[in-house]
Amino acid sequence: MEGRLKGPTVPGIFFKLNTLIIGDKIQIESGDGKILNYTVVNTKNFDTTNLDLGTVLTSAQAGKPGLNIITSSDSFDKSRSDYLGRTIIFAVQS
Repeated sequence: MEGRLKGPTVPGIFFKLNTLIIGDKIQIESGDGKILNYTVVNTKNFDTTNLDLGTVLTSAQAGKPGLNIITSSDSFDKSRSDYLGRTIIFAVQS
């Protein structure tokens, strides 16, 4: 699934992602209707040139299923057609 910070004319699904804080709850409904609950345990901002994919793809707590949500952040660089940063929300299943 992909979500965006914002589109050309309206905010995207992740527009307020940066307002999540440690302890906030995230609820996901899977395709089979099962509800999965997660708790935010960390947030990090990365420069796009310094993004460690190992960190992005690893659960924040060993042995617990993780949910890592990544979206664009910082300012938009027109020459690269991309944002200069990424915000990652790290959550674990609760």
